[in-house]
Amino acid sequence: MVGMPGILFLMPLDAVDDVLKTALRPESQVAESENWRAYRLLTEGVPVDFRASDGSIRAVAGTADWLLGYHPGLPELPCTKETPCLKCRFMAHARRARSLFAMCVPADEALAIREDVAFIEAVRASIAKIEARTARAPTSRPKST
Repeated sequence: MVGMPGILFLMPLDAVDDVLKTALRPESQVAESENWRAYRLLTEGVPVDFRASDGSIRAVAGTADWLLGYHPGLPELPCTKETPCLKCRFMAHARRARSLFAMCVPADEALAIREDVAFIEAVRASIAKIEARTARAPTSRPKST
Protein backbone atom coordinates (compact mmCIF):
# COMPACT_ATOMS: atom_id res chain seq x y z
CA MET A 1 0.00 0.00 0.00
CA VAL A 2 1.24 3.43 -0.86
CA GLY A 3 -0.32 6.03 1.39
CA MET A 4 2.24 8.77 1.81
CA PRO A 5 3.34 11.10 -0.98
CA GLY A 6 6.92 10.89 0.27
CA ILE A 7 7.29 7.28 -0.85
CA LEU A 8 6.46 8.07 -4.49
CA PHE A 9 10.04 9.03 -5.29
CA LEU A 10 11.15 5.51 -4.35
CA MET A 11 8.81 3.91 -6.85
CA PRO A 12 9.35 3.28 -10.56
CA LEU A 13 7.41 5.58 -12.88
CA ASP A 14 5.05 2.82 -14.05
CA ALA A 15 4.01 2.15 -10.43
CA VAL A 16 3.43 5.89 -9.89
CA ASP A 17 1.28 5.86 -13.05
CA ASP A 18 -0.74 2.96 -11.60
CA VAL A 19 -1.28 4.92 -8.38
CA LEU A 20 -2.44 7.99 -10.30
CA LYS A 21 -4.74 5.96 -12.58
CA THR A 22 -6.33 4.26 -9.58
CA ALA A 23 -6.75 7.51 -7.66
CA LEU A 24 -8.09 9.54 -10.59
CA ARG A 25 -10.43 6.91 -12.08
CA PRO A 26 -13.93 7.48 -10.66
CA GLU A 27 -15.79 4.39 -9.49
CA SER A 28 -19.14 6.09 -9.02
CA GLN A 29 -21.15 9.00 -10.37
CA VAL A 30 -22.23 9.93 -6.83
CA ALA A 31 -20.10 12.75 -5.44
CA GLU A 32 -20.44 11.67 -1.81
CA SER A 33 -19.21 8.12 -2.46
CA GLU A 34 -16.30 9.48 -4.52
CA ASN A 35 -15.37 11.80 -1.66
CA TRP A 36 -15.32 8.84 0.73
CA ARG A 37 -13.25 6.83 -1.77
CA ALA A 38 -10.74 9.69 -2.06
CA TYR A 39 -10.58 9.89 1.74
CA ARG A 40 -9.92 6.12 1.98
CA LEU A 41 -7.18 6.34 -0.66
CA LEU A 42 -5.52 9.18 1.24
CA THR A 43 -5.71 7.54 4.65
CA GLU A 44 -5.32 3.84 3.79
CA GLY A 45 -3.18 4.17 0.68
CA VAL A 46 -3.44 2.95 -2.88
CA PRO A 47 -2.81 -0.76 -3.37
CA VAL A 48 0.03 -1.14 -5.88
CA ASP A 49 2.85 -3.60 -6.50
CA PHE A 50 6.16 -2.40 -7.79
CA ARG A 51 8.95 -4.75 -8.63
CA ALA A 52 12.69 -4.40 -8.85
CA SER A 53 14.55 -5.29 -12.04
CA ASP A 54 14.93 -8.88 -10.82
CA GLY A 55 11.13 -9.17 -10.37
CA SER A 56 11.10 -9.06 -6.57
CA ILE A 57 8.64 -6.79 -4.80
CA ARG A 58 10.41 -3.78 -3.28
CA ALA A 59 7.82 -3.00 -0.62
CA VAL A 60 10.13 -3.80 2.32
CA ALA A 61 13.08 -1.81 0.96
CA GLY A 62 10.85 1.10 -0.04
CA THR A 63 9.19 1.23 3.36
CA ALA A 64 12.55 1.04 5.17
CA ASP A 65 13.98 3.83 2.99
CA TRP A 66 10.91 5.98 3.61
CA LEU A 67 11.07 5.49 7.39
CA LEU A 68 14.83 6.17 7.46
CA GLY A 69 14.11 9.45 5.68
CA TYR A 70 12.26 10.63 8.79
CA HIS A 71 15.25 10.15 11.09
CA PRO A 72 16.53 12.25 12.91
CA GLY A 73 13.25 14.17 12.53
CA LEU A 74 12.38 17.62 11.30
CA PRO A 75 14.71 20.52 12.16
CA GLU A 76 11.99 22.20 14.22
CA LEU A 77 11.12 18.91 15.98
CA PRO A 78 14.26 16.75 16.24
CA CYS A 79 14.16 13.14 17.38
CA THR A 80 14.57 12.85 21.15
CA LYS A 81 13.59 10.29 23.76
CA GLU A 82 10.54 12.41 24.68
CA THR A 83 9.48 13.10 21.07
CA PRO A 84 10.75 10.25 18.88
CA CYS A 85 10.68 10.50 15.09
CA LEU A 86 8.48 8.26 12.95
CA LYS A 87 11.27 5.73 12.38
CA CYS A 88 12.02 5.37 16.10
CA ARG A 89 8.32 4.98 16.93
CA PHE A 90 7.97 2.33 14.20
CA MET A 91 10.96 0.38 15.54
CA ALA A 92 9.58 0.43 19.09
CA HIS A 93 6.10 -0.67 18.02
CA ALA A 94 7.52 -3.35 15.70
CA ARG A 95 9.42 -4.92 18.60
CA ARG A 96 6.26 -4.88 20.72
CA ALA A 97 4.17 -6.38 17.90
CA ARG A 98 6.70 -9.18 17.40
CA SER A 99 6.68 -9.99 21.13
CA LEU A 100 2.88 -9.97 21.33
CA PHE A 101 2.57 -12.13 18.23
CA ALA A 102 5.02 -14.67 19.67
CA MET A 103 2.87 -14.97 22.82
CA CYS A 104 -0.43 -15.28 20.92
CA VAL A 105 0.60 -17.38 17.91
CA PRO A 106 -1.84 -20.31 18.44
CA ALA A 107 -4.87 -18.00 18.50
CA ASP A 108 -6.96 -17.66 15.33
CA GLU A 109 -6.73 -13.87 15.54
CA ALA A 110 -2.93 -14.04 15.56
CA LEU A 111 -2.88 -16.36 12.56
CA ALA A 112 -5.09 -13.90 10.67
CA ILE A 113 -2.43 -11.17 10.93
CA ARG A 114 0.61 -13.40 10.36
CA GLU A 115 1.54 -11.78 7.01
CA ASP A 116 1.22 -8.27 8.44
CA VAL A 117 3.50 -9.12 11.36
CA ALA A 118 5.98 -10.74 8.96
CA PHE A 119 6.05 -7.57 6.83
CA ILE A 120 6.54 -5.32 9.88
CA GLU A 121 9.33 -7.60 11.12
CA ALA A 122 11.00 -7.62 7.69
CA VAL A 123 11.01 -3.81 7.61
CA ARG A 124 12.33 -3.65 11.20
CA ALA A 125 15.10 -6.15 10.43
CA SER A 126 16.03 -4.26 7.26
CA ILE A 127 16.34 -0.97 9.15
CA ALA A 128 18.35 -2.64 11.94
CA LYS A 129 20.72 -4.14 9.35
CA ILE A 130 21.18 -0.78 7.59
CA GLU A 131 21.83 0.99 10.90
CA ALA A 132 24.32 -1.68 12.01
CA ARG A 133 26.18 -1.38 8.72
CA THR A 134 26.37 2.42 8.93
CA ALA A 135 27.45 2.27 12.59
CA ARG A 136 30.39 0.05 11.66
CA ALA A 137 31.45 2.19 8.70
CA PRO A 138 34.42 4.43 9.53
CA THR A 139 33.57 8.11 9.58
CA SER A 140 36.94 9.20 8.24
CA ARG A 141 39.87 7.55 6.56
CA PRO A 142 43.07 7.08 8.53
CA LYS A 143 45.91 9.26 7.35
CA SER A 144 48.64 7.41 5.53
CA THR A 145 52.23 8.27 6.38
